[in-house]
Amino acid sequence: ELAHAIARIMHEEPRFDAYRVPELNNYFGRWLMHGGIYPGHHVSLFDRRKGVYQAGLANVHEDVNFKVTGLLEGHMLHFAYPRFSLALKKLNRYTDLEARGRFEKGMKSTAYGLTWRPVERFVKNYVFKRGFLDGLEGFLYCLLCALYAFATAVKLRELGRQPQAEGGEAVPFPSSPEP
Repeated sequence: ELAHAIARIMHEEPRFDAYRVPELNNYFGRWLMHGGIYPGHHVSLFDRRKGVYQAGLANVHEDVNFKVTGLLEGHMLHFAYPRFSLALKKLNRYTDLEARGRFEKGMKSTAYGLTWRPVERFVKNYVFKRGFLDGLEGFLYCLLCALYAFATAVKLRELGRQPQAEGGEAVPFPSSPEP
């Protein structure tokens, strides 16, 4: 269905500068339809001359912005995480980048970010956005969302507690204690 929609646009004069595509995400072997992840509309087909690149807060979730976008029929299938271990590995890498980006923008960790934001994220996605309807995989997705918020806040706190070099950058901790 998506391939036909793209083919139609490519053979006609496009009505929009960009088109969003509903994304269907597969976590741990299950297509998630709840928990705030579906449908994730992403701009995937666009005239690059007419968009404005926007970096995410920490260059983790960048985007291209357009004034008006169309919506394509069909779904882009995203096989996000086949295994939980891969999800944790990627979460660790992304939260490193997120915390560093927030730190470089002068943000600080807060008690709210460390305690309530992770709980809020889980409850919002699992209860209010009905992530529980996606079974164990929905639970794991919502848990990962909460863990992402928590890990980012902890890492931001760690960066804020490190001694600062002359240029304002954090001095990395030594890899092993000195005698």
